[in-house]
Amino acid sequence: RTRMVDPLKRAGTGCLPKLLLAVLALAVAIGILFALKSYASEPGTELERTSMKRSCTNKPDRRIISDRFDTLKFDIKLCASKCIMSGKKCVTKCVQKLGFTQGCASCWSDMTDCSIRHCSWECISPWSQTCKACTYKTCFPDLLVCSGLDEKVLPPF
Repeated sequence: RTRMVDPLKRAGTGCLPKLLLAVLALAVAIGILFALKSYASEPGTELERTSMKRSCTNKPDRRIISDRFDTLKFDIKLCASKCIMSGKKCVTKCVQKLGFTQGCASCWSDMTDCSIRHCSWECISPWSQTCKACTYKTCFPDLLVCSGLDEKVLPPF
């Protein structure tokens, strides 16, 4: 007499859930990369506004930086995270809601766009040290140029 053996029992019940979890994680990662690619392909996303240099040196923007100093990095990252599927215009609007002028908000959204374009693998986890290091090295200098601010007036990166 031959018994039918359930392949899940033979392979161990833990194999299928682990495999499904791995496939799901891969699918999510691929979806995020496609979203990042479409976000970054939005026109006008590189730090292109040479005429808008020194966009954050006015009193209102400097006041926002001072008032939000302890939470500014978090607030900007939160805007970028909320807008990952919507694009740069969404980030700019979100940063404007923090109180920044449109020109200054564009500098911040350009930095998040730069991070997406040039640090996408490092920033799969946007709060990681590797993301922070890549963004600082690759994108932060352009933020300083665009904003017109000295690194000393911004929260430590």
